[in-house]
Amino acid sequence: MAVTGRTAAVLVVPNGTHRPEPLVVALAALHPTWEVAAVWCGDPQLRPRLDGVAWLGGGIDATTEVRLVAGEVLVGEWCRAVDAAAGLLADGVERVVLLWVGASAVLSGLDALAVGQQPMTLVTRAVDDLPDDGLAPSEADLMSAGLYSTSAAVFCSGAGPALQWLAANLTGNANVGHVLARAANLFGADECVDKSIGVGWWRWSAAAPALLDVAGYDALNPWTLDPDASRPMRVE
Repeated sequence: MAVTGRTAAVLVVPNGTHRPEPLVVALAALHPTWEVAAVWCGDPQLRPRLDGVAWLGGGIDATTEVRLVAGEVLVGEWCRAVDAAAGLLADGVERVVLLWVGASAVLSGLDALAVGQQPMTLVTRAVDDLPDDGLAPSEADLMSAGLYSTSAAVFCSGAGPALQWLAANLTGNANVGHVLARAANLFGADECVDKSIGVGWWRWSAAAPALLDVAGYDALNPWTLDPDASRPMRVE
């Protein structure tokens, strides 16, 4: 199945039990003109069935497999996502929206995310100052993690050089958040600061969230967005 639409949503599916169907259904209802595809980041033999959605990227090359198995898993996933986005843009797709399955939930339209004119649009994790009040996350946590979400991003026509740079610098145990910030510095990026986009443990001030960013959420501990937190959470 080829992806030919002007906007494509690419669902990045980590190795494990997360399933992309809820995102597929939500995007079909909210953005019926978008093409939806997926990229698998695990053992090829365990790739789930996904009717009506194109799997991109073919097999996993040896370098990326090492990153997924022996390195920082998110780095390997981003390598797969960057490769898929570059391929779609080269084929004439105008805008690629990357969403991580298991970390993203779409509740309403994502127009605020997919309107930028720069080569990429990144979601700002903390729109406002994080007070020094003993709660997590703090400004120090933000500096450690990086300014932008690693669960959602958009790449537009003209993002080829940025994607090529990302592919070259997403190596080893790189901090993906820091790599994205450097790419934004070098190539330009629109910052999505809409409070309905990227709602999660960094911020939850939107009355009607459109896109949740809940990386680390564990359904077995549904009372917290981060079961490994060592301090009381700012958002529960």
